[in-house]
Amino acid sequence: MKLPAFFKKPIGAAALSAVFPGLGQAAAGDRHRGAIVAIPALATTAAVLVLAVFGRHALLDNATNQQWLTSLMILDVVALLYHLWAIADAYLLAMRLQPRLPRGSRLGRPKGPALRWTGVMAITVLVSGTLFAHGAIAVEDASLQGAARCLNSPIPCWLLNNGVASEPSQAALAGNVGDTGLPPVDTGSPGTGGTPSGHFSPQPSLPAPIVPAMQTTQNSANWNADHQLNLLLVGMDSAPGRTDTLTDTMILLHVNTLTGQSAMFGIARNLYCMPLPAGIGVHFPNPPSKYACPPGRFTSPIGVNGEANALFYDAAFVHPDWYPGFPLSACAGKSGSDLTSCTLGQNWGRGTFALEQAVGALTGLAVDGTVIINLPGFAKLVDDLGGIDINVPGYSPSVPGSGTVSDYPCGPAGSWAAAWHAGGLGNKVCPLIHDGYTTSDSSGAVVAQMRADAAKTGGLETIVWQQGAAIAFTIQPGQQHMDGEWALAYARSREYSSDYNRMARQRFVLQTIRNNVTPCSLLPRLIDPNGILKDLGQLFWTNMPTDGSSLTTLAGLAQHVTGSSVISWSLDPGTLGSPSSTTMITTAGWSQAQYIVAHGLDKAPASSSGTGSGGGGGGGGFGC
Repeated sequence: MKLPAFFKKPIGAAALSAVFPGLGQAAAGDRHRGAIVAIPALATTAAVLVLAVFGRHALLDNATNQQWLTSLMILDVVALLYHLWAIADAYLLAMRLQPRLPRGSRLGRPKGPALRWTGVMAITVLVSGTLFAHGAIAVEDASLQGAARCLNSPIPCWLLNNGVASEPSQAALAGNVGDTGLPPVDTGSPGTGGTPSGHFSPQPSLPAPIVPAMQTTQNSANWNADHQLNLLLVGMDSAPGRTDTLTDTMILLHVNTLTGQSAMFGIARNLYCMPLPAGIGVHFPNPPSKYACPPGRFTSPIGVNGEANALFYDAAFVHPDWYPGFPLSACAGKSGSDLTSCTLGQNWGRGTFALEQAVGALTGLAVDGTVIINLPGFAKLVDDLGGIDINVPGYSPSVPGSGTVSDYPCGPAGSWAAAWHAGGLGNKVCPLIHDGYTTSDSSGAVVAQMRADAAKTGGLETIVWQQGAAIAFTIQPGQQHMDGEWALAYARSREYSSDYNRMARQRFVLQTIRNNVTPCSLLPRLIDPNGILKDLGQLFWTNMPTDGSSLTTLAGLAQHVTGSSVISWSLDPGTLGSPSSTTMITTAGWSQAQYIVAHGLDKAPASSSGTGSGGGGGGGGFGC
């Protein structure tokens, strides 16, 4: 094939080498030089293709390896310099090899200013395009490095970025307004969607619950040794105005890595008398508490609430010496910012480890690790995924809290909230003082986008009032597309529902996301420098390994554990048989919890492929 004459000219040759180094040299007339110049580019292309076809595991294993990512950044800089040299070399070579025309020839006359500027502009475009291409790779690399640092940093990046870097006040933890013990009777107005939870009727007689020994090391480094993944999913709400560390969402994901069977166990945030492992429970002999808990149960003798969602705070800030691991003595000898960073990291790690052990004591499972999700950051994740298609079902007594979900301001007689309530929603009951649902930003700027998205649902999503970041909204049953803020509102609102309905909604939303998104479909979105990678550090924190073979194994599991195959359970006063109008875990309720968890996978369907003995989900790992 004969190339057009344009590509033998300097600009044409430079353009070809901008596309692929060496092509311009060959087009200009020196094929031997072109082949030599192309060797590095050919070798790099071949290596990328081999990795893409045969070494996807290696790519994923090293996707968050800081040393590997730094090496990739250096390689990109070297490749940029090589690429620019190849362009310049092709241009100069074509200049030298271009045939000289007779002095009197019309074509040989000196070029005018316009033509000279055209050449300068062409070279500028070629160089700029090359810089942009390699710069985009560098941005992706830097975003991935930042995300990797945040995923396993001593303390989540979102707390540092929000300025929440000191011990929160106890006043914020004094109680949970609106908690009334057992969930209220659901009349079909507030609620959730999802498939019915698995259910065991309370057993008349169960063995005494097993009290586990206190752990001194975490299980995350060797999490698949027992062919189980027991991952604690925790949601912390860092919305504007909140400076506490309450674990408002707690879900234990339990997966048999050999069969792919999986279950999610929702743990109510307001459970009192949370069981503790031996070694920690000795510090709780039976101090005064709301329900006079038996010895060895979590309570709070200092006025801070003694519910399960305050245990992290107690371990991190109140009684650090009572909990194993992450001692403050590890920070001895440090000062200034080093001491602050060390202390924060120890507090965060100790709180997380204590929560894992308490959940393990309640369920009878050894918790391998924790993923903490920033609930406002969750909205960004859903937006980065392009939103979610979700079918909010109509009310059914067999589906926990199903039906319409709404949140709106309400207040005592004479208050602005009461006045709005009377005019806005007629004669509906006003159960508590409440300023409306608070969106994830402090200004309420996101509400405009929420209104625009709601307009596309045909009335299934509506906002009827706004004051700053507070809104009154309603989500009706039906198939709809939710952006991040709407998905967060659906999963987060509880004021006119209950914690238990909210727990069910949160599990349902996680399952829906899993059904909407596959690991392979995420790959194109990871290329977007303004998407998931940019926001990842503001969304998640984990103490699980995020590089090496564990990442491949976890990705493989994620491929074969679909949302529809996950059995959903709720460990709350209703399922644990707590005394009427209480949230107390009795000894019988503790036995019931361990019984439910022990049989939680009995009816769970096996996935299309387990992990085998080595683990990886479908043939040993992740694949597209």
